[in-house]
Amino acid sequence: MGSNLLYVFIDESGNHSKGDYYAVAGSWCLSRRTDPAEVLSPTKDRLIAHLDQPHSELKGSKLSNEALNELVPAISSYGYEDTTVSHTTVPWTTQEPLRCTLHEVNPELATSVIADTTGAELQAPELLQTLALASVLNPIFNPDRIDRSAFTEIKVILDDTTWSRPMERIKQGIDLLTSERIPSDLQFNIRDSTKTPGVQVADLTAYSWARHLRKGDCGSAADAIHGLRFSEY
Repeated sequence: MGSNLLYVFIDESGNHSKGDYYAVAGSWCLSRRTDPAEVLSPTKDRLIAHLDQPHSELKGSKLSNEALNELVPAISSYGYEDTTVSHTTVPWTTQEPLRCTLHEVNPELATSVIADTTGAELQAPELLQTLALASVLNPIFNPDRIDRSAFTEIKVILDDTTWSRPMERIKQGIDLLTSERIPSDLQFNIRDSTKTPGVQVADLTAYSWARHLRKGDCGSAADAIHGLRFSEY
């Protein structure tokens, strides 16, 4: 294990092409582990141990409101005890080992506006997903919010191949930019969520936040998520 790596685990809740809600969450941490499958594994195991029934992975859509209100607030406290993440050296102003970013939108409204503006009706859902990804990654491109001396590279870990095209669009967009705000050590990887605890944490975050917006429940989970957000994101 060498220098710290900045990990951003990404997952979504809802459908980016239809319905009345769509949320994307980014779960952030520093780790010296180079294998994303190891990062946040102790936190995932402790969260699963809370559940009455055995689960092989954390999946927000399969959990009750009560379970989400218990698990999500525990993420932060378990992060302090997780040996796979950094607790003392963090690139943000507060000392929490874990942070999060969120993006939510009404997909039917957003895709109709994109299609009307661009004329690219078939590509509108993909463009919406790409913009959502850009939104949750925004702190990376703001050196006033992220101290780059705290890590050597950035790994953005996305769940499943649904992110393949948005990922490529973001990478192409970055290549076209000429700015000191664009880090050269930024890597994107698609991983299986069942083998990537950080993506499962992002899943809990995205689903709980979306459910709170839709149904008004998951209040304790939403409060805990809000406490982990970057102030501007």
